[in-house]
Amino acid sequence: MLDTVTLYQKGRNNSDFELNDNQFRKHSNERNVPDILYNTFYNDEGKKSIYVMNDLNRSYAKIQFSIPKLLYGNSLQNVNYEDTSKLETILNERLKGKFEGDFLNMEVSRLDITQNMEMKNDIPVYIHALNNAYAGDKRYKVVKYSDETLLISNNSRRFEFYDKVKEALHNKDITRSEAKEHGRILRFEVQHKKKQHIKTSFHKQYTFEEILKEGFFDTAKLFQVNSFDKMFCNAGNYEMFMQDIAMIEVVRQYNKRNMLKNFLLKKLTDETEYIHNFEHYEDLLKLSGMTRDGIRKALKEVQRILMLSKTKRSDIIEEIRNKLVA
Repeated sequence: MLDTVTLYQKGRNNSDFELNDNQFRKHSNERNVPDILYNTFYNDEGKKSIYVMNDLNRSYAKIQFSIPKLLYGNSLQNVNYEDTSKLETILNERLKGKFEGDFLNMEVSRLDITQNMEMKNDIPVYIHALNNAYAGDKRYKVVKYSDETLLISNNSRRFEFYDKVKEALHNKDITRSEAKEHGRILRFEVQHKKKQHIKTSFHKQYTFEEILKEGFFDTAKLFQVNSFDKMFCNAGNYEMFMQDIAMIEVVRQYNKRNMLKNFLLKKLTDETEYIHNFEHYEDLLKLSGMTRDGIRKALKEVQRILMLSKTKRSDIIEEIRNKLVA
């Protein structure tokens, strides 16, 4: 349920934390006086980055990292609550001689709540379904929509669904052979980039230790599910989309070759309550020169399509929700 976090510590070096400035790059002001110390520290393989910054003028330090990357090497795996106890040791070991402080009691000033879900279908199917089902809200704007990504945001939060395997491959977190092993992973991510945004969502300011507790994992999951319900499960668009999915699934089972034509015939007939005049159709086909046997087959085909009932559903949205709740 957790990914990128930023830890914030107000104070000064050698008082509230210990920072070895020889390990940091320096940014200087117009008087050529250092005002910011910063660096990104990697492990021996050049991965598992930890960014550290110390603002000398405003007297604070911050540390940013991806929790699953520190634990597992990539963020394709959901963070296991039992593994979070390792994080303090990892930070102490990785930052020893560079930056030392009371990590568990630092404030959380950025918090990404995430869930990776292994899906049955290709990821674009879910992205398109979500875009169709989105209820719309004047407080939020669809910032990006493609086959791989749906991003909805405002000034406080970013809600994003995307193809996590493709993203990890693009960032070189995994190889192509590893990508094949992971299958189809849809990621739901909610980003809070400031501590006030975290407070807006959870009505509380957290320390690092507090978000690593089992109770917060339950709170984060409930927040994701409630957000999903408000955005995608309370609109007529959702029901309309699901009806179409159900209908095209039945049509596909009947005849894959003319699936779209048959779907349109069935959909338009149902929605407009159109009454078909098969005697008229027969006369038209006779005048076109079609044989008696051909006419019989053509009319029978149309009748079969119109009699199809929506007995099967491929409930795309519900599949996502069930995985969020699980």
